Amino acid sequence: MLWKLVVGFCIASAIAEVVLIASPRITDFGEWGQYEECPPGMFVYGFQMKVEPFQGQAWYDDTALNAIYLLCVPPAYRRDTYEFLSQDPSTRAFAKISSLEGDRGYFRAVWECPHGFFAKGFELKSAKARGWAYDDTAANNMKLLCTNGLLMEGDGEKDGNWTGLQTCPRTLLVCGIQTQVELAATDLTMLNNFTHGCYRVKQRQLGMLPAKCYTNKLIKYHVYIISFVEF
Repeated sequence: MLWKLVVGFCIASAIAEVVLIASPRITDFGEWGQYEECPPGMFVYGFQMKVEPFQGQAWYDDTALNAIYLLCVPPAYRRDTYEFLSQDPSTRAFAKISSLEGDRGYFRAVWECPHGFFAKGFELKSAKARGWAYDDTAANNMKLLCTNGLLMEGDGEKDGNWTGLQTCPRTLLVCGIQTQVELAATDLTMLNNFTHGCYRVKQRQLGMLPAKCYTNKLIKYHVYIISFVEF
């Protein structure tokens, strides 16, 4: 009986948690916004960015990537219906989430995983800080990894380098976002970094919300316990 109580406690603990995957800290300017997540039962299937185009003028302060929006939908929902294609929030079958964002730039294209597939990772393109005599831009573009292996590259700016693919642990999908944005400085960079939250498909479908956020290393132990008990 004691063994069953201990396992039950571990399961309850794991169900209430979320794995965070973060972009490498190439730059580290600005404050972190609030963590935002898809409504219960929804997962990320696409994204859209707000980007300031490169101005090409020595006196102008470029900022490049200003905001990232994640698109959410329930796994069982068909994306070829009129309600979904209209992206009408009143249908409750579609949601767009974002964290802290800069106030410059324009909305770029919407990028979507194929029907039936969802996001399980990302990669950020970021430019290193060049010092006080140069114009820094920090984050410039991103890619989203779908569960079918498709890696969608956004239509951001060209400065910087890709920083490496960050993926959710097995059986988890992207459901949340938190961004670091520099809003006040002599040399503005706007969006610098972001973190995605990964959830187990089963817990989101049951409508369970996370109580705490842990690092990737710690959460793997809890996920292993669940797998051991279930299988």
